[in-house]
Amino acid sequence: MKRLEQRMMSLEEQTKTLREEKEQLLQANEDLAHNCRRLQALIDYRRKQEADREKEAQTRALAQDEQHCGEIMVLEGRLATSQKESTKLNHRLLKLRQELGIMRAARDFYRNRAAGLARAAGIVNNINGKVKLKTGWHRGLLRQRIHQTVSSNQAISWQGRSPSPTKDEWEDMSADR
Repeated sequence: MKRLEQRMMSLEEQTKTLREEKEQLLQANEDLAHNCRRLQALIDYRRKQEADREKEAQTRALAQDEQHCGEIMVLEGRLATSQKESTKLNHRLLKLRQELGIMRAARDFYRNRAAGLARAAGIVNNINGKVKLKTGWHRGLLRQRIHQTVSSNQAISWQGRSPSPTKDEWEDMSADR
């Protein structure tokens, strides 16, 4: 009996110990469940924050895209305007270059004409060593002359003429070439 009593006591102690352990396990389980709920709430909160950030980032990106599209449209308009202006200025430049060419040609024409007139006047006024006066009388019969007639006291200019008739500066422009 003593043994039985000891055994009973031992069983009661074990039961008590098991109940205490059970209480501790239940308490630990409750703490774990509480921690689990708290962690799940934290996870949900973080997921919501992340979703809000993504939505905000998308909203910002869309706003920036719209802003950039607006800027691009403005810049394309400015580009088209400046291309039109550039085309106008290029046409104006071409016209001015044409006018400049015409003005230069006119200037050169009048300069050359004035120089030619001055040269012609200089030949008449400036008789130098290359001018030969024809002062002799014509001898023999007067025949019809094919060449230009020169009076006896008219000056003949040899300036610019080649001394040799074979080396004249006339160019053969005949069609048989």
